[in-house]
Amino acid sequence: MLSYFLTAILTLPATTAWSAQGPIPTPSKPDKGKIPWTDKSYEAALAEAKTSGKPVFLDFYADWCQPCRRMTKEVFSKDEVAQAASAFICVSLDYDKQREIAERWGIKQIPAMLFLNADGSLRDRIDAFQEAAVFHANLVRIQNDIGTLSEFERKLAATPGDLALRFEFYKRLKAAGQTARADAQRAEIKKLDPTNLSQAARTFQYEDIKKEIETYWAQTKTLNPQQIEKLRKFMEDETDPELIYDGWMSLANTYKYWNEEATRRSAAGEAATHRTQWRICLARAWRGVPQDDETLNWWGYQYCAQLWDQKEELSADDKSFYLRLSEAMTRRFEREPLAHDYYGRALYLSGKIPEAMDRARMAIELAKKLGQDPAEMEKRLELYRGG
Repeated sequence: MLSYFLTAILTLPATTAWSAQGPIPTPSKPDKGKIPWTDKSYEAALAEAKTSGKPVFLDFYADWCQPCRRMTKEVFSKDEVAQAASAFICVSLDYDKQREIAERWGIKQIPAMLFLNADGSLRDRIDAFQEAAVFHANLVRIQNDIGTLSEFERKLAATPGDLALRFEFYKRLKAAGQTARADAQRAEIKKLDPTNLSQAARTFQYEDIKKEIETYWAQTKTLNPQQIEKLRKFMEDETDPELIYDGWMSLANTYKYWNEEATRRSAAGEAATHRTQWRICLARAWRGVPQDDETLNWWGYQYCAQLWDQKEELSADDKSFYLRLSEAMTRRFEREPLAHDYYGRALYLSGKIPEAMDRARMAIELAKKLGQDPAEMEKRLELYRGG
């Protein structure tokens, strides 16, 4: 899930509708690593798949897409990846030139890699850069039809009353942009759970609240405070980590937006109130933050920086959260000077001056070992000494 729906609403630029004039162009064979890309058009590749029974690999890319370039250089260039890809009819599609095909599959960002069954139905989908070893493992898995949408369908055919399995299938379909198929699974889940006691039912309630907010925004370009409060009340009792992260981050983004609006109107008191609520929502979102290194690194450093920028406004609870967050960052990224630097800042704000100084020295030492400039960290050490 992890839609950050309000972030998308508030930051996504308007786009001009695009429609192809005439037939979809035939792709030229791109110079993209060692993958055996076909010279055939999208339609011809699908026709070949139906005849041969071979699955199809669609790679949507653009020259300006940095993760796409990384896939070419670091992944598609590997012999083992090329060998695994040979089990598919591989089609490389320029996202800018063949937008109509991308829109058919609900692709809004790239890289996007789709894997189709021989009949043209979606088997699986990858929507981000993956390291070569991970991508290779996924190619083998998808070729063998393991953990795919197709396998979900087979399992459900054998156990149609398995609510948990059907809900997982629903989430996979939704993430893959298969809206109609996801809606069909949602209807089946409601039949299996008429009392609305499952986690699936609670997720559907959450999605309905999101849809109300999104619809109101689309119609008015404003956010309805009553709808936002409804979402907040819903989130107070939530225990599912995925919903915790998505819901509280959506609320945090809402208060951030209202803060910016109030600041533009020079309503300082109102803006400060919204910043306070932003920090509260951020702390609650922390309970559901995905614990993979990439997400934690991005999330932790971003909000450690923003909390420091608001240091004069932090409450005791805010400072406590800052400590928990920055300490967690040092445990996960113990060799990164910045993690220790932020932990030192949090210790300083909590009045733990000797500990803050020790952590600052550690950050400075690590920075020097890595050839980084420790000047800013040294300034903070001086600040702590004067504290």
